[in-house]
Amino acid sequence: MGERHTEAQSLRRIIAGGFGRIALILALGGALVAIGGTAAGPGQLGGEAQGLDRLAVLGERLFIDECAVCHGIDAQGTGPLASVLSVAVPDLTGIAEANGGAFPASRLHAVIDGRRPIGGHGPSEMPIWGEIFRADAVAAGATGGYRDLDAELLVAGRISAILRFLEAVQTP
Repeated sequence: MGERHTEAQSLRRIIAGGFGRIALILALGGALVAIGGTAAGPGQLGGEAQGLDRLAVLGERLFIDECAVCHGIDAQGTGPLASVLSVAVPDLTGIAEANGGAFPASRLHAVIDGRRPIGGHGPSEMPIWGEIFRADAVAAGATGGYRDLDAELLVAGRISAILRFLEAVQTP
């Protein structure tokens, strides 16, 4: 939890700085256009050494901190809580294969965010990460006026980083 607090303090400094919004917009822009990079095997710690781009490395860290407890470090649905859940935890390394080779980033963004129900998916045991990440941003000082936009940019940036990591670990 201490590491999250440190991250929140860093985000507060970025937001409070004169170029905070510009930095956030550029970071989000980078997240949205991050294409390419070398694919790494699933759950490889030390993504930088494995050829992941910076966004995917950040996504790997977020995935390990927030998602691996259910999905496993290998992203194959083998986390320590997987066996106690009432629904099977999906293998996230085969998403592109299940979608004809395309990685459905927009759809997955909505699933991870979880604040807007997605038709046909029914109830989910997955946490509503959009609310959790937004609460982190608010705790870092991103509230009121343009700061509400800043909080949403932080949510989108974190989810985009996780998606970039997941895209990098897809099996061929």
